[in-house]
Amino acid sequence: MRIGWYYSPMDWWDPDCRTERNADYVKRMQTHLRELLTGYGRIDLLWFDWDARTIPWDQENTYQLVRTLQPRIMINNRLDCLRGERAADRYLGPDADYYTPEQRIGAYDDQRPWETCMTLGTQWSWKPDDHIKSVREAIQILAECAGGDGNLLLNVGPMPDGRIERRQVEVLRGMGAWLKKYGKSIYGTRGGPWKPASYGVSTRKGRTIFVHVLRWDGDAVRLPAIQGKIVSAKALTGGKVEVQQEADVISLRVAPEYRHEIDTVVALRLNRSAMNERPLSVN
Repeated sequence: MRIGWYYSPMDWWDPDCRTERNADYVKRMQTHLRELLTGYGRIDLLWFDWDARTIPWDQENTYQLVRTLQPRIMINNRLDCLRGERAADRYLGPDADYYTPEQRIGAYDDQRPWETCMTLGTQWSWKPDDHIKSVREAIQILAECAGGDGNLLLNVGPMPDGRIERRQVEVLRGMGAWLKKYGKSIYGTRGGPWKPASYGVSTRKGRTIFVHVLRWDGDAVRLPAIQGKIVSAKALTGGKVEVQQEADVISLRVAPEYRHEIDTVVALRLNRSAMNERPLSVN
């Protein structure tokens, strides 16, 4: 299992943080980072947080320290973020690797890496009787992130004794069971070529496009035409899919009794690489 650290540059308990003695605080912060990045072997990810306030963290030297100690590490965007145009849900500075929409699914973006960070409950820490997302909600969020060409960081809040609440365990197991069957439509894919819309999303890998129909409106899903020719089609979630490819539209039909209650996944095999298809908006 790869290792990633969460780190908060802000320390609301340190008397020097964001004061005239902030430089002393930053030196201690950098000492913390040096320990985290040298004492535990290879570290794959460093996830800085932010609070939308000032960012006096000596970014240039902090990034240099991290990259020197762990050259292969990935760093999120939040060390540089401020409220407004440099908000975490869209800003990506030159020293970071990806941006981080929070508690919402990012928009389609295949040019800049992004990752939605979202809680399984309603907040980042555990609380009794919290509303927990269902298996259906969690899987659809995952599919929509993948279809937008992004990643999903799904937060699970442990209880005070360190255990994961049973309701959350059941959701995670449900996601795992679904991914065991249909994970090839998520893992290692890129979003598109059809952008997320009311029907759902699409992902692609090699010569295959995976259409994730999350919502059916009528008897068929109609998608804009692509350059490649569909040579075969399969409903991974069961039943038979009927595909009609015309000059300006592609229609997919699955009988209602075979439509999956969470995500009807249809695999379309092309006569050429699906990765060459340009992203298309769906009306």
